[in-house]
Amino acid sequence: MKPNPVFSIIIPVRVHTPYLTETLNHLKTQTFKSFEVLVITDKLSGSASPALKRNLGAKMSRGSFLAFLDDDSYPSPNWLKNSLRHFKKNIAAVCGPCLTPSTDNVFQKASGLVWSSYLGSGGAGTYRNSIKSKRFINDFPSVNLIVNKSDFLKVKGFDTRHWPGEDTILCLNLVYQLKKQISYHPDVIVYHHRRQILLPHLQQITRYALHR
Repeated sequence: MKPNPVFSIIIPVRVHTPYLTETLNHLKTQTFKSFEVLVITDKLSGSASPALKRNLGAKMSRGSFLAFLDDDSYPSPNWLKNSLRHFKKNIAAVCGPCLTPSTDNVFQKASGLVWSSYLGSGGAGTYRNSIKSKRFINDFPSVNLIVNKSDFLKVKGFDTRHWPGEDTILCLNLVYQLKKQISYHPDVIVYHHRRQILLPHLQQITRYALHR
């Protein structure tokens, strides 16, 4: 870790889980070493939403870029290195595919296939959950979203009145309020454990649909 890190990696959690341990172990393998890790637990925030926890992490952060992960996800070794080189002029955020880990069971992998299909996630999942060509987008989940801190502060971070959906509002504010771009690149990879088919998967999709 560096005294003045380039990246602040922010992970909202309720309690420490085996998935979080896996995430932290993978962060040790990052090829770009200038980062800090902020795990925001209920001990820091109280029983708060992920949006509030992420905003608290941003307030505590020292990095120039805020890199958001979920506690059931982990990045590829070149995650930070690749994302940094994609921050060009007028780019407010960088993101990339969220892939199903090879260690997930068959029911989780089935969920991942649904998420990556056109019908399973309204078309967006084809690049959110599988590797596709680079593009500019206006909405992306916070499980693999790296944001320029100064732009994040300009739009006042995540809207804590919403969950899920707070990441959608953040992205729309970056694009339409600041007139900046969100750049998707296939080499900015995170692995995201899935809910199992069928009931947990349907519960997750229903929650997203109701709030978005």
